[in-house]
Amino acid sequence: MNPEYFSMLENTRWVDDGLDEYSEHNDDYNIVATAVKRNGLQLEYASDELKDDKTIVTLAVISDGISLEYASDRLKNDLSIVTFALEEDFRAIFYVGSELLKDEEVFKYLFKIPRVIEYYCSKYSCDRWLLGRFMSINPDSYKFASKDIKSDYSYTKSIIKNHGLVLEHVIPMFKDDDDIVIAAIKNNPSAIQYASDRLKNDHKIVEIALQNGNLAVLKYLHPSFANNKPLILKSIGKLTTTLIYLGRVLRSDLDIIIAAVKMNGNILKELGSSFRENIEIVKAAICSNVEPRYYEVIPTKILEDNRLIEHLFSLRKFIPLGYIPHKLKKIHNLESWIKGHFGNQLPQYDNDYDVRINYL
Repeated sequence: MNPEYFSMLENTRWVDDGLDEYSEHNDDYNIVATAVKRNGLQLEYASDELKDDKTIVTLAVISDGISLEYASDRLKNDLSIVTFALEEDFRAIFYVGSELLKDEEVFKYLFKIPRVIEYYCSKYSCDRWLLGRFMSINPDSYKFASKDIKSDYSYTKSIIKNHGLVLEHVIPMFKDDDDIVIAAIKNNPSAIQYASDRLKNDHKIVEIALQNGNLAVLKYLHPSFANNKPLILKSIGKLTTTLIYLGRVLRSDLDIIIAAVKMNGNILKELGSSFRENIEIVKAAICSNVEPRYYEVIPTKILEDNRLIEHLFSLRKFIPLGYIPHKLKKIHNLESWIKGHFGNQLPQYDNDYDVRINYL
């Protein structure tokens, strides 16, 4: 056959004939390269020497990942070639060299490629050991477990303790089990969304999910919980970052707001103007180390209020330089001004004017 035929393949959309029909050319580098570039599976008919050529095999697997099956054993253990193959077709996982899979980091890298784990588990039964390896890569791999594994209470509970969101994939009976659900939400409070309706309405379960102030879980619960003031006050904590999940009434409740900004001053940014003008709320926010950029939402009249300045001064808190009100910047004899307002309890700051202002 005329070798020019294979060069013409690059300009066609089909390959009717190939190396299987013209085996006399299976050791010609240029012809084989052209053939596998158009149809990676033509690698099957290449000479053993070219099946061990990295460039030829790379062209083949980029064209069709399954062609990895025909690569030499050496190249089936080449990470770059295997990666190209799996990215083109995840089914190529069955042809990856065994030596390559012995490397734990490589194993994790390869099985992170989308759908590789799913396809592997669809063809082979994943025992507990292999499932554990897969879950270390992607906890959602539990959904591919066999019925026997999913029905194993002790095994499922041990998994849930470290991967709470796996609750989504457990059998219905376990979603209604108090101990399993508690283990899940202690690991990840958002797992409550996958609990049975009975447990999503269980006050004890809800309290555990809300602990440390993770109020976002309220979006998965009955609205009555978002309007339960004693429960919310008890739940506000270090993880409270927003009040948007509370009921409308509680979002405007002064006790709730002060409790929240004491834990996270940045909540100040989402409050209405009337609350940002409340000096007690602003005090609480600043004392919980509100981010400097949120000072812009504090009205100037509050920043200039002597009650706020005195409070901050006593705690050695400061207003960031960029947000110091113009009125305070005009005070040149700052030491006398402070003494006039706060007596002689002047702390020993640096002499630099801006530094002193910074500590107001």
